[in-house]
Amino acid sequence: MIRLRSLSRPALLAGAGLAWMAPVWWLGPLASLAVPLVVPTVKRKSHKFFLSLSYFAAGSIGLVPGSGVFFGAGPASYALGAAFWVSSAAMLALPWVCADGRKPWTVLAALAIDALPPVGLFGWLSPLAAAGVIWPGLEAFGVAALLLMIWAWHEQRYGWAKYVLGGLAVLAVTALGSPEPPPTNIAAINTHFGKLPVSPLAQIARNQAIIAIADRSPARVVVLPETLVNWLPGTAAQFQSVVPAGKTWLIGATTFKRGGTLADSIVELHHDRPPSTLFDAALPVPVSMWHPWSNGGYEAVWREPVHQIDGKRATAVICYDQLLAWPWLEVSVNHPAVILATQNEWWARGTGIPVIQQNTARAWARLIGARVLVATNR
Repeated sequence: MIRLRSLSRPALLAGAGLAWMAPVWWLGPLASLAVPLVVPTVKRKSHKFFLSLSYFAAGSIGLVPGSGVFFGAGPASYALGAAFWVSSAAMLALPWVCADGRKPWTVLAALAIDALPPVGLFGWLSPLAAAGVIWPGLEAFGVAALLLMIWAWHEQRYGWAKYVLGGLAVLAVTALGSPEPPPTNIAAINTHFGKLPVSPLAQIARNQAIIAIADRSPARVVVLPETLVNWLPGTAAQFQSVVPAGKTWLIGATTFKRGGTLADSIVELHHDRPPSTLFDAALPVPVSMWHPWSNGGYEAVWREPVHQIDGKRATAVICYDQLLAWPWLEVSVNHPAVILATQNEWWARGTGIPVIQQNTARAWARLIGARVLVATNR
């Protein structure tokens, strides 16, 4: 019996991590609550670490094949992916060693450490996303309510509080429902262009194909995926010359900043005025894009601003930002009506990462009560 119990907990936590890859969007966020509810009840610190490691390692297994494709197929690339996988899972599991159910504040502290920088720079699969399933439309108050529920679960003196909060959660889900469908005058377009070619001539031909796709959309505002083009003067001239009057194109592009750095941006295009960079990714993917140890690579801007798009408050949560908790926490206090979720996942095909990304974005958008528009390149 004891042996069965010792095996069931790791299986439960590993299953919770794998649940993020299920096509049922709410399953992963709900299953993730096994970490703050189960791990702190275990006495031995080594067991706590192993259980939380089971969760984070199972959920992030896609890093191995994804890194192999991104950095170029070969043993060294897959070995690098395995190193990313193990080290990031261990980093996220470590705070749970000190999470003690007899001291509920330590459980909330572990959640905060994993969600906020510096550990939060790698903090995907966060149980905080469950707030979007349980407390739709409550924005930052929903996160606070989730933390209160977790605290009440472990608090012995006020055990009745968990039942009160559980009942309120059921009422919230029933009463608030899901955000409305996306507006018809803003359209997010998915593409299948794969990796950006190196040849300038190939890039020009690809730009022409992108223009043809955008031009076919009847929407007033067209949203195109992340890093679809390199934003050079010739690219800007090629696109702006064909944007129809009265329409707006929002295209994911690699833009070039002073000092030789790059930015993972969304560029706004109109027929009658110069293009402008509307959004930059808060944190491009560490190591592969963001290189804080050098002057090259993509820069991090650490913020998720809000702009007016077609008369609506809109923000963009670009690619890697969608997986993390802290960018969404900022979005939850900015009250956007529309969220542009742009991504470029040519390298992650065949892994669970795109599904995790979509499920995470949908859970947080539901918490915020905003309409989420997803534009993906594969």
